[in-house]
Amino acid sequence: MKNKIAVFDIDGTIFRSSLLIEFNKGLMNAGVIPPSEVGEILNEYYAWVERRGSYDAYIGKVISMHSKAIVGKEQSVVNSVASLVFLHHKDRVYRYTRDLLAELKKDYLLLAISGSPIEMVKPFARYFGFDHIWGTVYEVDANGRYTGKIVNLQSADKKEEIVKKFIKENNLSLNDSWGVGDTESDISFLEIVSHPVAFNPTEKLFITAKKNHWAIKVERKNMTYDIPS
Repeated sequence: MKNKIAVFDIDGTIFRSSLLIEFNKGLMNAGVIPPSEVGEILNEYYAWVERRGSYDAYIGKVISMHSKAIVGKEQSVVNSVASLVFLHHKDRVYRYTRDLLAELKKDYLLLAISGSPIEMVKPFARYFGFDHIWGTVYEVDANGRYTGKIVNLQSADKKEEIVKKFIKENNLSLNDSWGVGDTESDISFLEIVSHPVAFNPTEKLFITAKKNHWAIKVERKNMTYDIPS
C-alpha cells in the first residue's frame, strides 16, 4: 500500500496553459458564454502578455468573469463542454512533469490541487492517474443550474491546509514527499514537502526557491534545465 505522497499543481506545472482559460474559450465557442464577456478581461490580459502586469491579476479577472458568466447555465451543458475541452487539450503537457508523474506513480499517492474549476480538473487529473483531486467548486441549484457562487475555492492559502488535512485523515506523513509548482501560490505546500521543485517558476517562487535551496527546473522546447540554487 502506498504511504508516500506527491503533490502537484496543474496549470502551468503539468498543463502548458490554464485549464480555466481554455475552459472559458470552449464555453464561448459553444455559445454558453457570450463573446462580449471577454471585454472584461482584455486590459489585464494585454497587461500580462506585454509584461506590464501580473498573471495573478489576469487570472483573478478570469475567475471573476467565469463566476458571473455561468450564472443560470445548465450544469449538464457546461460539463459537456468541459469534456470536449479536455479531449482537445489533454496531452498539451510539459515533458518533465509528465515523466515525473509516471515515475512517482509507482510508489506515491498522487495529489492534484488546482484553482481551476473541478469540471476541468477532475478529468484531466484522472487521465494522468492522480489518486486524489481538489479543484474549485461552483454552486449548482436544485434545478441543475449554476448560481455563480463559489462553494470551495482552492486558493493559495489553502494548499498547505489541504495537504496537512489529507495526511492527518489518512495517517500518512511527509517523509520523502514531493511537491511541484510554478507560482507563488504553490509556496505553501512546497515548504512542507521533502523534495520541493520550482518548475518554470515565477519571480517570487524563484526567489523563494533560491533562498531555500529547492530544485529549480526550467523546460524550454524539448529541453529541461537545472538552475543551481
